[in-house]
Amino acid sequence: MNLGKYIRDLLLENETVIIPGFGAFISVYQPAEINEESGEISPPSKKISFNSQIRNNDGLLVGYVAEMEGVSHFDALKKIEREREEFLYQ
Repeated sequence: MNLGKYIRDLLLENETVIIPGFGAFISVYQPAEINEESGEISPPSKKISFNSQIRNNDGLLVGYVAEMEGVSHFDALKKIEREREEFLYQ
């Protein structure tokens, strides 16, 4: 399972993606900017931060993994928990 890809996909459409029991990735939209001095234009983007205090399962990631992997929500949660344990181990 490629949990990173699933998180990235969800962050394109959502402001927050929570890995249950681990933390949340939070995206903040940054509008396009024009540097008046150089004339350089920066395209719109998203800044991503991580908050380890937000750990409750909101179901978004679990539901998406279940859909993409073709498994139940319970099995998707177990897959995410295994990935989380690997993150913590590393």
